[in-house]
Amino acid sequence: MIRALSGAFSLAIGALALAACGGSGTETAGIDRGGVTTPVSVVGPITGFGSIVVNGVHYNVDKASVVVDGDPATASDLELGQVVTVVGERDASGSTGTASQVLFQTNVRGPIAALNAASSEITVLDHTVIARPSTIFDLAGVPGSFGSLRVGDLVAVSGFVSAHGAIEATRIESVMASSGLLAFGVVSNLDKALLRFNLGALVVDYSQAMLIEGFATGGPSNGDRVLVRAASTAPSGALLAREVRRAEEEEAEVGNEAEVEGLITRFASATDFDVGGRPVTTTAATTYQGGGSSALALNVKVEVEGSVNGGGVIVASQVEIEGGAGGDD
Repeated sequence: MIRALSGAFSLAIGALALAACGGSGTETAGIDRGGVTTPVSVVGPITGFGSIVVNGVHYNVDKASVVVDGDPATASDLELGQVVTVVGERDASGSTGTASQVLFQTNVRGPIAALNAASSEITVLDHTVIARPSTIFDLAGVPGSFGSLRVGDLVAVSGFVSAHGAIEATRIESVMASSGLLAFGVVSNLDKALLRFNLGALVVDYSQAMLIEGFATGGPSNGDRVLVRAASTAPSGALLAREVRRAEEEEAEVGNEAEVEGLITRFASATDFDVGGRPVTTTAATTYQGGGSSALALNVKVEVEGSVNGGGVIVASQVEIEGGAGGDD
């Protein structure tokens, strides 16, 4: 594959627990002392290689376990623009680290059903995908730009998911028909009688699924994060699932450092919001870049740095507001 930037749907905050390995009793969360490494979990797009660069830090992935779309993979499967979760340790310099795991999840994969050049939007399996100037395009045999896309093209999309389910694409790439159809998201409108549920606007029919995996009750429930694979859609447009797999979540490790880049997907107040589904709180000590706390709102793109508290919430030490204005609060 040509290396290019991609993103993931958002992965569970439970991956933070895996960052606990390799620590030292002299650690303080978010602080490196005398060369001691800090356990971290970082969510963001790959912006460079050597080994991979995420949120400005070079992470060595030579010995990392790599998982792509729920299956074992290798570092060579990672591409620019993929939104990944990196679990591991960051060195005292703050500019380098070592990954123990790299997790990537495609948001949606399928044919382009509609295209709006004026708004730089496409529709893939009932998901609205918005291209930005920073979106990486890896398109077979044609220039890498939005203008090269055509209705019917098969593409895979990685990016940040909004509160309303739209995907702000960090990577759009061409795929072969043999790759099959794929959608990742949160189950809603579950109908156990008809064996159907929604992933955003997409209806998933799992009545003929050959594999249903990872569910304590034997099947999906509303609120579960799931990966659906399919070979075709019904005349109604419903995705005819052949696999429905639950994304496992684990309890976050208290005190671990966390960084997450994405869109605010739930906003109760400036001290209570979610970024890509991950709960965040701010305090009087939180610093801001690109705007103050008053700039926080639903679907605003931010990068949050902090540590995980006992409730699995990221306590932000810094919030960078992309495209915001104003000073610190």
